[in-house]
Amino acid sequence: MSSNDLTISIRSLSKERMPALDGLRGIAILMVMGLHFFGYGGAESYLQRLIPVVGAVLTKVLLFGYAGVDLFFVLSGFLITGILLDSKGRPHRFTNFYARRVLRIFPLYYGTLVAVFVVLPLVHPLRSAAYQSMQAHQAWFWLYSSNLLSFVNYIPVVNETFSLAHFWSLCVEEHFYFIWPLLVFTLSSHAILRVAGTLMVVALACRAVLFMYANHWIAAGFSLSRADALAIGAIAAILVRGFYNDSRMRWYSLAVFWLTLPLVLLIIAMPRRLDVPAMEVCKYSVLAFFFGAVVLLAAIAERTTMLRKVLANRALVFFGKYSYGLYVFHGLLQPLFTRWFNADRLALTFHSDAAVCGMVLLPPMAISVAVALASWCFFERWFIAMKRFFEFRESATTNHAPAMPAGI
Repeated sequence: MSSNDLTISIRSLSKERMPALDGLRGIAILMVMGLHFFGYGGAESYLQRLIPVVGAVLTKVLLFGYAGVDLFFVLSGFLITGILLDSKGRPHRFTNFYARRVLRIFPLYYGTLVAVFVVLPLVHPLRSAAYQSMQAHQAWFWLYSSNLLSFVNYIPVVNETFSLAHFWSLCVEEHFYFIWPLLVFTLSSHAILRVAGTLMVVALACRAVLFMYANHWIAAGFSLSRADALAIGAIAAILVRGFYNDSRMRWYSLAVFWLTLPLVLLIIAMPRRLDVPAMEVCKYSVLAFFFGAVVLLAAIAERTTMLRKVLANRALVFFGKYSYGLYVFHGLLQPLFTRWFNADRLALTFHSDAAVCGMVLLPPMAISVAVALASWCFFERWFIAMKRFFEFRESATTNHAPAMPAGI
């Protein structure tokens, strides 16, 4: 690929919002929400009774929703590394990057903590031991380290009213934001590739050690043990910026996709958590490679391809646009959803397997969307609007560098 072609390719990636990637984000959040609403609502037996053979397959697919977090990690690695690469060498790049991340992430994250740890006790005091324990250990949440709670004695992250269990993945990503910009801004692309490759090996080894000497929750939630998904996303961001032409990257991506697909199907078919350490250790690497291939294929797909059309449809893009709020609020309200929309309780009222399955999924989805939209309209967008004060400006030495990806 010539330097001129490379410039055009990077400019195209950087200036477009890439609806296909928004669609992938939408798939990721729908996977996670499907798992939490359906799996925690206890609707498996009702779905399998409603459509006996297909229902069993759909149940497996819905319970595979935990992998939506892995897709989020790969997307984060891809998008954040792309932003950093595209702003490399520009004035105030560190300040602008971190300011924009803070404006996007912190208001909703810390606003939620204020609501549950400051406001809630004033308007509706909770007396449960779980909530009191969460109050006593709230510093872990304020310091973006709740994913490390598993290393200490058991600390509840769920009570009768709300849950902060899902905040572990936000901590993993934030730790990535702390360290990765320094590496990308100071190292060459080849060196970043070597660091990312090393991280993939280290993450696998870290999971193996933690599975062996600790437990699943520690191994799966520790930041370093999930770094391989973020690293593969970073590698994809570098590759798509000119290491190979599109046809060659498409071939490599398809090869990885078809090689890992049988393993992903095996993961879906098997129980979510096995007593086989090797499977538990390796499955996250398999998912990272699989989703890395999917992200690359989506990023290089032309507008006319079927993949682009499927991923860029309005429904998926909608869920992708509001995925952050949906992730925070659907998990926060999960204890209430589990109590209000429990399949066994609904069956006493509706006496219909179809109605039970619909009620377990649709009302929690509608409530989550409504709350996420309200949060966006009345709270988040005011902070996001302030990003205009931290735009990446082209310096005299980088007047051909691409612009910041729109909407990031």
